[in-house]
Amino acid sequence: MKRRLFIGIDLPQEIKQKIGSIIVHLIKEYPNIRWENPDKLHLTLKFLGYTSVVPEKILQILQKNLTSQAQFNLIFGKLDKFARRSTIVFWGIKENRQLKQLYFKVNQALKIFGFPRENHPFHPHLTLGRSKERIAEIKPLQIDPPGIKVSGISLFESKLSKEGSVYTKLGDIYF
Repeated sequence: MKRRLFIGIDLPQEIKQKIGSIIVHLIKEYPNIRWENPDKLHLTLKFLGYTSVVPEKILQILQKNLTSQAQFNLIFGKLDKFARRSTIVFWGIKENRQLKQLYFKVNQALKIFGFPRENHPFHPHLTLGRSKERIAEIKPLQIDPPGIKVSGISLFESKLSKEGSVYTKLGDIYF
């Protein structure tokens, strides 16, 4: 049976709550955007897609390959958007050497299962909302960006539904 999986950094609940209160403010300013439920917020490191690779095998290989990974801090950058025919509103992550190293290690470890390396540059971000319309401008947030300590990664399953995706955490790797 194939499952739709991805590797990501889950956020602490208190950070999700803080971002949730920011989203409440953004809903008023941008009502045409479909905002994410704060409980779903994460930083994707690798989208695996539909795969029949057993989750336990993925977790084992990641555990083996991340033994030397040290904990590190992330600082959120600015609110921004990807806009083509539609718009994705995201909160960027400030440049971070340890995060890039983690991203590289995850990609290298999963090559054993045939998951290809990403062809595009890594732009770490939290997706906050989506709109089918093009949004011309997203105003900067007038808040101090939060930071988080990264002490592990998670394997998630993503199930698509009419109401949006539903994420289930399948396991964690701590370092």
